[in-house]
Amino acid sequence: MQYPVSLSDIRNVIKKRKRVRFRYERGELTADFYILGQVWKTGAYVVYAWCAELDEGWKLLRYAMIKDMEPVGEAGGLRPDFNPYHKDIQTIDTIADGRPPRRNV
Repeated sequence: MQYPVSLSDIRNVIKKRKRVRFRYERGELTADFYILGQVWKTGAYVVYAWCAELDEGWKLLRYAMIKDMEPVGEAGGLRPDFNPYHKDIQTIDTIADGRPPRRNV
């Protein structure tokens, strides 16, 4: 059974700069999430992510298709080729800013 992921979980992963493994469509991916936003045409939520798999690179993922997400490590700093102005994203909800995450005291 596949478990959906909440928007809050996506926001936390972006803010805390975690690398995650999750199910997407018919396979598993490992990625660093950079932006949670909404697309122009439908207003649907999407995640802009750097995928660290065989087909590595930047991907725009449909939020509704992300299932069974689990953290697998630290994402580290921002990639030098990160461009926060993706042509398909209308509204940004959460964005990675490159600063180290706050530690809970």
